[in-house]
Amino acid sequence: MELAKCRSFISRHTRINIRSCQKHWTRAKACSHATTMSPSCSASHTKSLLSFDDIPEVPGYPVIGALPDYAPWTTFRLGHIHKLWHKRHEEFGDIFKERIFSTYTVYFRSPADTEKLFRTECKTPTRLRIPGITKLKNWMDLPESVVNMEGRDWYRMRQEINYALLKPKMVWKFTALQQDVCKDLVTCIRRHHDATGEVPNFCSILDAWALEMAGVFLLNTRFGLLTEEEIENDFSDLFHGTKTVMDYITSTIFGLGLWDIRSHKNVSKAALRCLEVTKNIITRKSDAGELNGTTLGNIMESAVLAEKEKISLVFDVLCGSIETTAKAVAMVLYCTTLNGEVQEKLRAEMLFLNSSPLDGKDVEGMPYTGAFLKEVQRLYPMAHCHVRTMQQDTSLSGYHVPAGTMIINTANATQNRESTYFPEPDEFMPERWLTADKHISRFALTGPFGMGARACPGRRFAVQEMKLLLIETLKNFRIEYHHRPMESLFRATGIPSEKPRFSFIPLR
Repeated sequence: MELAKCRSFISRHTRINIRSCQKHWTRAKACSHATTMSPSCSASHTKSLLSFDDIPEVPGYPVIGALPDYAPWTTFRLGHIHKLWHKRHEEFGDIFKERIFSTYTVYFRSPADTEKLFRTECKTPTRLRIPGITKLKNWMDLPESVVNMEGRDWYRMRQEINYALLKPKMVWKFTALQQDVCKDLVTCIRRHHDATGEVPNFCSILDAWALEMAGVFLLNTRFGLLTEEEIENDFSDLFHGTKTVMDYITSTIFGLGLWDIRSHKNVSKAALRCLEVTKNIITRKSDAGELNGTTLGNIMESAVLAEKEKISLVFDVLCGSIETTAKAVAMVLYCTTLNGEVQEKLRAEMLFLNSSPLDGKDVEGMPYTGAFLKEVQRLYPMAHCHVRTMQQDTSLSGYHVPAGTMIINTANATQNRESTYFPEPDEFMPERWLTADKHISRFALTGPFGMGARACPGRRFAVQEMKLLLIETLKNFRIEYHHRPMESLFRATGIPSEKPRFSFIPLR
């Protein structure tokens, strides 16, 4: 029975892979005609490079290559894929390649290669298109959004949203409302915590906090999710649907989830319900005349974006905020419990912020808190890797890498605990990121938001949210954690391995 399943699996994957290779070759061919060879890979320089064939390769089987290493009936678990990468780097060095059928992928992590990648990429770099997102958007009859777009279409949409997300003053104008959301979170904790200080189902409260923050960004208003005892059905469905959708997206990153036909019905149903909630929010606010001057209003009035593109973008903001921000904040709170001295230093820095409401410029300028957040991401990365498909020939670690090759930078997940770059790598020490330790290479890690043209456009907004949450919680509580240690698991974004069960001890 298992052998039959395996043969069926290989047969289907072969058919899928042939089509994938044809697309891969067509795109590589188009890129070679559309772009020029990078300066680092001029004709004379290419001759001095080692060939692509010389890159250390993971041993594989005839025809299928390394595919069995990812089989669900083995010890492989997608959430721990970064451990497989780390093992391979230990065996093959900072760069290696892997073959699945006839398609090669190059994995690399050295700071020099990371710097070369992000300094030389074009203004419309090609990132891995996640099949699950494409499938979801097809089910919803929506076009791709900025997350999964490529080329000119991506650039057009990205330019439209950059102004609203990347200008400091545009982010600072939300500071007061964001602070109110964090104050409501504190009130919610006080209302629900038990005798030990723990808050039952705190994970759901963090989801509500994250969606409130999305409401602030999109609508300059509050949904009221932290002040109500019961969350209305629309938002409850959005929370549950988003989890289903994100699980599916993660499973398709390596193509496996696309074959689970049984899950498609549940996933499509969840996605369509999330879309219905998104449209309801837009319609309600539009009918009430509450869109003028809001980010959502500016999106809906855009002359650059098509109507369905606008809805697709809003859908991504709402669903993405729940999964990414809430999970990142759980790891941030966990890290405050790792070292009591760190928690006191954070609290001390926050005593200087006496203005009410807080000024966004002051919040951005908190050096120790900023270093703390960098250290959180070093040990518990929200983004385990960054992926590109090369649009032109390049060189990595002295090897020639031809256009059309998919490359994966694994620095965040495999170099984050290397003593070469981070002395005492297993210790949580925000001080390493302050002035005294500027020896850390900027490119040793790629960070939670990526680098270059495709870096996360909402990064300023996300950092401000997390800082404000720390300010309000640490002003009111000592935070403790008394359960199994957490680690960051691979998903579409990093997620905590354990439920966020914190004890919030009120400060006298």
